[in-house]
Amino acid sequence: MKKAYLSSFIVLAAMLTVQAQIHQKTIGKANMPSEIVQQEPTMAKSVTDLSDGFETYSDFSLLFSPWTLTDVDGSETYGITDVDFLNQYSPMAYIIFNPSATTPPQTDASIQPHSGSKFAASFAATAPPNNDWLISPPLAAGTNTSVSFWVKSYTSQYGLERYKVGISTTNTDPGSFTIISGTTYLEAPTTWQQKTFDLNAYNGQTIYVGIQCVSNDAFIFMVDDFNFTTTTSQSNTLTGLVTDAYDGTPIQGATVTIAGLTTTTDASGNYTITNIPDGTLNADFNADITQGDAPLLVNFSDQSSEGAHTVTCSKTGYITYVNNQVVIDPGQTLNLNISLSQTLAEGSMRFVLNWGANPRDLDSHLNTPSIEGNTYHIYYSNTGSATSAPYAALDHDITSGYGPETMTIYQMFDGTYQYYIYKFAGDGNITESQAVLQIYNQNGLMQTVQVPTSGEGLYWYVCDVNGSNGQLTIHNVIQQSAPGKFTDPFPPKIQENNLFNSKNITSWLWNFGDGSTSTVQNPIHTYTVAGTYTVSLTVGDGTITNTETKTDLITVTGSGGNSTLTGLVTDALNGEPVPGALVTVAGLSATTDSQGNYVINNVPAGALVANFHASQTTGSAPLSVDFTDQSTENSNTVTCSKTGYSTYNNSQVVIPIGGSLTLNISLSPTLAAGNMRFVLNWGESPSDLDSHLNTPDIEGQSYHVYYGDDGSETSAPYALLDYDITSGFGPETMTIYQMFSGTYQYYIHNYSETPDITTSQAVVQIYNESGLIKTLQVPISGTGLYWYICDINGSNGALTIRNVIQENAPGTTKDVLPAKGPGPTVPARNITSWLWNFGDGSTSSMQHPSHTFTANGSYTVSLTVGNGSMQATETKTGYIQVGPQGIDEDAFAQQIKLYPIPAKYDMQIESPEKIELLRVTNLSGHEVFRMRVDEFSYRLNVSHLNSGVYFLLIETQKGNAIKRFTIK
Repeated sequence: MKKAYLSSFIVLAAMLTVQAQIHQKTIGKANMPSEIVQQEPTMAKSVTDLSDGFETYSDFSLLFSPWTLTDVDGSETYGITDVDFLNQYSPMAYIIFNPSATTPPQTDASIQPHSGSKFAASFAATAPPNNDWLISPPLAAGTNTSVSFWVKSYTSQYGLERYKVGISTTNTDPGSFTIISGTTYLEAPTTWQQKTFDLNAYNGQTIYVGIQCVSNDAFIFMVDDFNFTTTTSQSNTLTGLVTDAYDGTPIQGATVTIAGLTTTTDASGNYTITNIPDGTLNADFNADITQGDAPLLVNFSDQSSEGAHTVTCSKTGYITYVNNQVVIDPGQTLNLNISLSQTLAEGSMRFVLNWGANPRDLDSHLNTPSIEGNTYHIYYSNTGSATSAPYAALDHDITSGYGPETMTIYQMFDGTYQYYIYKFAGDGNITESQAVLQIYNQNGLMQTVQVPTSGEGLYWYVCDVNGSNGQLTIHNVIQQSAPGKFTDPFPPKIQENNLFNSKNITSWLWNFGDGSTSTVQNPIHTYTVAGTYTVSLTVGDGTITNTETKTDLITVTGSGGNSTLTGLVTDALNGEPVPGALVTVAGLSATTDSQGNYVINNVPAGALVANFHASQTTGSAPLSVDFTDQSTENSNTVTCSKTGYSTYNNSQVVIPIGGSLTLNISLSPTLAAGNMRFVLNWGESPSDLDSHLNTPDIEGQSYHVYYGDDGSETSAPYALLDYDITSGFGPETMTIYQMFSGTYQYYIHNYSETPDITTSQAVVQIYNESGLIKTLQVPISGTGLYWYICDINGSNGALTIRNVIQENAPGTTKDVLPAKGPGPTVPARNITSWLWNFGDGSTSSMQHPSHTFTANGSYTVSLTVGNGSMQATETKTGYIQVGPQGIDEDAFAQQIKLYPIPAKYDMQIESPEKIELLRVTNLSGHEVFRMRVDEFSYRLNVSHLNSGVYFLLIETQKGNAIKRFTIK
């Protein structure tokens, strides 16, 4: 334990002998409390280079602008024994330390700057650990960007100093920083060391660099000679005028932001932002329809751009303007005038048009009914008025893609309004414009309309609006002439500076959120299952990529199918019908009646479903894993649940299109202490595999539990085959409800006999009351009809894994296996392609690959399968855990606290960093829960989770962590 003073002269003498020049830590009272003022972030212009040796600041200052100092721990600090200096002992983040200006001066080499006479120092907090930030002014990253600085520990006597390095693209709030120095802290040696960090990932952005001292009761962390370098482009400038779309008056005090730089408009509504870095690759897209009944066909349109910036403009009482397609030519000034629309009042309607790079200029047009004795044609040459007839206005005319161009009806009059789009200029047909129109009223978005991909003409007739009630009549056709009777001339326009440059985007990867993907620029996708889907687009230009994700973009609310699913739900313990169980398929559901029966009609056709298993998911490096494809076509996922039972989940249910499938379901009560369950799943062939269990002596007799004698839960053998699946893919479940002394033998028989069981892709999962305890993949070599899986010690539940193929059944039981009735036919698979991503940079196109993970870590594995016309992807997060304990929690994960463990109803999560996103996956990697949090502490409801082991994935701005927890 370190003391402020060493009371023993002998100890002190010994220390001084070993370290003659190293002073000890001391606690005292701040000698200049008036200086203990935390520096607040200031609005500063970004700089393109910063070299700072801390020589120009006042000795022992706690404030040295343009740096931001943030003392998160708020603790008083240690001083140096027998040395005095201004602000000693004060709560502080960093101090400008001049060893030659202390009393007496410090001459020992261990406390000298790297260069000059001063350095920035963070003294140890008396209430450790330190949490102190030294944050740079805003830095404009051009290209070839890096930062370097020198660090040192004054002494290792109390342990080396610890620090992290982070980057913020928004502000100086410590919570805004992403740590780039690794998953754990760095340590500063006792000699000056230069650290350099590549910042090219932030090129084109305005950033802040933060050096965070996280030492734990050490002494003095020393920083010197900070150097930020980048290759700058010519100075780019954005300027313009912000006006009210309602009356055209300038708006004072509106906030305009681009590339992390911000300004406010003056009294005349003008703004100017200088020193803007070059733009970046921006992904963006639109969908022509975002909700409807299944099957829902959606046209997706890429609206990505290269070299673009996002400009926002906001003020209270107005709808925030957002334009992510603004491109400023290098070294040039772009004039961007912005029209802010007030929030819509009742009876108003707004049309917002966005489109692609070509044609270059599309125009919004509105024909009105008779208003105060006149009809009006509102367009770029006659922009209308919000306060007088026609009480409708073109807010702003965009002359070079991509929009947004906005037309607003502020007050409606009886009669018909006609809204349409005209192709004014540019190459290509309007059908190729990727144009999307969104229509709003006071309640929000009413309709999204995608430009047709066929038709001839310069006019896109979108809709009529009934002025009496605001009702829309969608036309959505391309035609040769404008709707209505107006024949107004179209005068030429003054060409604005381009808001876009030519797109050099070369790759597109869409993820539609239902397991399907596409590499087409503007794909068409059909959603067959009801649900809510998040869609993402990743674009690349051959050098970098960028992703746009739109959460819950698509909502599918019904079904257009003609198939039927029916069956009986029973209790796996006693075979009694289970009334009130909820059965769900394709977003449709039914509740079982008093006899346990259910019927679900109008089930849509199933989808191409990717699925796979791994022979093992945890172990030490190098870990060799055999992966087995279990994908199917025309598959639906069926779930069945009721309180007190383990939820049934089967993602391999194929219902004949236009036909009916009987699926009987056996629900197993949740496992109690001493129970064990075996769950078998397999591929499409062999068509029938059977679970078998040999028991020890139970009440004077041993038993063979299988389809011919399925046992009992309430009497000997106190083990039960819950349900026998006669035609792939499972799940087939065997449960031991009460164990007796002796050895149980569990094995699988290939009832179909051909093909070999080694080709079955079979997987057995073994559970006890704590959850999943073992997953076994069928061996791919061996001869025989029997897969001998394991022995169970009835006294303590211990497993002895066999996992071998053999000619004969284990044990001495020689029961005759009775014949079964034929099961339903399983459709043949037409899957023709496989693409595996193992999460470590390696891929494979084999159907059943083997892969070796050579480094410790947590790996997310995905499989994309295709049938020649569509693709599906299955991703299992954190599926493979390589390390001494499977999951090797890093220092950050160890700081996160979960309790109680095991949990039953709620689990408290405490994190030192603000939690942004929580995700829960099962041991198979399937995500079962997701929640956005934005809190340091969160109470997670886990009552809906079945008993077992799960992974909690925690995302924060400073890094991610994985925790393992158990549900009882």
